[in-house]
Amino acid sequence: MKKHFSVILLIFFGILLVYYISRNIEEFRSLTFVNPIYLIIIAVGHLLGIYLNGLFLKYILEPFDKKISNIESFKVSLISTLGNYFLPVGTGAGIKAVYLKKKFKVSYTDFISTLYGNYIIVFLIGSFIGLISLIFLRSNSLNKQYWILLFVFSLVFSTMLYMAVFGFPKWVINKTNKKNKIVILISSIINGWNTIVKNRKLIKRLILITIFNFIISAAITYLAVLSIDLHINIWALLLYTSLGVLSFLLNITPGSIGIRETIIIFSSTVIGFSVPQVLSISIIEKGTLFIVLLISWLLVQKGILKNNLTNESK
Repeated sequence: MKKHFSVILLIFFGILLVYYISRNIEEFRSLTFVNPIYLIIIAVGHLLGIYLNGLFLKYILEPFDKKISNIESFKVSLISTLGNYFLPVGTGAGIKAVYLKKKFKVSYTDFISTLYGNYIIVFLIGSFIGLISLIFLRSNSLNKQYWILLFVFSLVFSTMLYMAVFGFPKWVINKTNKKNKIVILISSIINGWNTIVKNRKLIKRLILITIFNFIISAAITYLAVLSIDLHINIWALLLYTSLGVLSFLLNITPGSIGIRETIIIFSSTVIGFSVPQVLSISIIEKGTLFIVLLISWLLVQKGILKNNLTNESK
């Protein structure tokens, strides 16, 4: 039911976007004059982001004594991203979990621990940068949206900071120490995440990778803004990128398509863009990523990436 809902919601956003553009076609004329050089650089940025996601996976598996090469971690990340954007919500994570289980004997509980570890660190960095951005954009504090964003970012940051520093509370672990399959599963996930937290060197490395990934995302947005002859200051750009990160908290459509745009449109008075401008930027970002993933998908269908994955894991 959840999968059908996500697809229906995606179709709804798609129809809404087409209707809005058709009613405001003049506002989107700038899309026809985009310099292809910008699109090529943005495409390379997307590939770098996928590579960094793979690198994150490679390092976060180390506490569980699982080692994969940089090339294979990139390919696993790519296949997972393909699933996230072309198939119902959760498919990408499912593909990754099954592959790691089959090829590297990574248990599903360990995988979920790494997945939560990924979310915690990404949301921690994203919310922190979002808070810093809001401080420098305090001239917009008369807007109701500003205070809502400040509250949401503060809540997410404080929660993720606690989880990153202390792990799950001990009383949660004690409470889950019972002979029940679901409770045992939860306990295993908690213990797995706490294993990750204890490795301070690993946490620093994961935070560094996440920061680099954030910078790449910001650069992609900046190039998309320039490509349609708009301008944005550094703090508005960082806030824009942070909102994109936090949109995955509401990951109910493939690739958070529509959700991300709705959140940014809600915050447009703080960022300084109109609705057509936000949608134009999103079309360039998502359109370029779509082409990159489509080409990658064709390579997978031809067996090029799939065969390489199989061969490297032997």
